Amino acid sequence: MIMHSATLFSPAKINLFLAVTGIREDGYHDLISLAAPINFGDEIDIEIKTQEGIDFKCDHPDLPTDDGNLVVRAILSFQERTGRHDGLKVRLRKRIPVGAGLGGGSSNAAIVLLGLDQLFDTRLPEKELHSMASRIGSDCPLFLKEGPCLIRGRGEKINEIDQSARLRLQGRKLALFWPSFSISTAWAYGQFDEAVSAFSRQAESEEILLKWLQSDQPPETLLSNDFEEVLFQKFPAFHCLFNDLSQSIGVNCSITGSGSACFAFVDDACKANELKRIVRLAWGEKAGFEWIDLL
Repeated sequence: MIMHSATLFSPAKINLFLAVTGIREDGYHDLISLAAPINFGDEIDIEIKTQEGIDFKCDHPDLPTDDGNLVVRAILSFQERTGRHDGLKVRLRKRIPVGAGLGGGSSNAAIVLLGLDQLFDTRLPEKELHSMASRIGSDCPLFLKEGPCLIRGRGEKINEIDQSARLRLQGRKLALFWPSFSISTAWAYGQFDEAVSAFSRQAESEEILLKWLQSDQPPETLLSNDFEEVLFQKFPAFHCLFNDLSQSIGVNCSITGSGSACFAFVDDACKANELKRIVRLAWGEKAGFEWIDLL
């Protein structure tokens, strides 16, 4: 049965482990990552309307509202595949910071694909939704899943982890924080190729992940991101703040994606507030902060 409207939650993600293992022939980079959605994200309203056309608006002034936005690309992809060209009114309310490595645009696109599939009751096969999502953006397929996943290739190869590993992640609380500036993913990969002496070895990265998945260790023991070397060279403030937080409140921090957002596992509200205080003392009051859960 066709529904007429829906409000969708579009979660951000964090990368608990991210290794860049090489450059592909198509110009993309190969990576291996363990990523998880979090209960912090955007909201998207979709309404089927009688007039034809896509009426898309976003409350973030710097984001495009034409096909330069992944939401519009997702709508066009769905319409092309299904032949459904009904009028749509779409409103995107942004909370995920742009250029922070949290996958906001990719999440928006994937969630819109899922939402349209539900609204129009088209029941597209999972493999087809995955194929559509991967053509829209490298990170998009991840957000078709509901929990932590292993990511390989340029981001299009997604595997869910087993239940025991999921239980070590789901519900864990973490402090998410980011500076007042964004970091372009394209810039970060370009800097990575120039600044990093060698790519991570794929076999070694796979072994690290497998060892953690088969253990009973908490996620704090896994944290690693190859982009830290790039950010620490260009923006020493990241390294200084990470050291300060480690020494003052005993937390290990990491970045997510190619930055600029960072996170640390913090189960205690008092420690989370202290971390927030230190972050804003170092980066100013415009620095973002959320105390959130892994999904």
